[in-house]
Amino acid sequence: MAEAQAIEVRHKSCGIDPTGAKNHRKALRPLTMSDKPGAKDINKADPTITKVEPIPQTNFAIAMLVMFCFNLPFGALALYFSLRAAAAYRDGDKSKGAFRSRASILLSLFGIMLTMVIVCSVVTYIAVHKHSKRSQRKPNASALGF
Repeated sequence: MAEAQAIEVRHKSCGIDPTGAKNHRKALRPLTMSDKPGAKDINKADPTITKVEPIPQTNFAIAMLVMFCFNLPFGALALYFSLRAAAAYRDGDKSKGAFRSRASILLSLFGIMLTMVIVCSVVTYIAVHKHSKRSQRKPNASALGF
């Protein structure tokens, strides 16, 4: 009977033997049903453990996409905010996590839009500049087909 109580106490105190055993490996070994016939199954789930809520979406994937494909500075900032949002959710601070997740998606979208504006501006500049060079040339006789 005393051994069964020692097993239960050892389980609840994270495997430390309250009798002060010198052999720590023996005291910290996993407990099984074969330790004592008729003992309770101590490997069952503890009902006092609280349920962990899943972490909401922190936009990690889109931040990585923006960082590698579109805009490195804004993608890196979005990735930072995404990781900080996950840490805030993990720590239980939902309001900070939601704010940082929103900041991550806004930075990602701003990085994509800024990259698109720059690319469109460069393409437009090249097209207009090339067209203006052609119109400035004086036509010669071979260009008119004579």
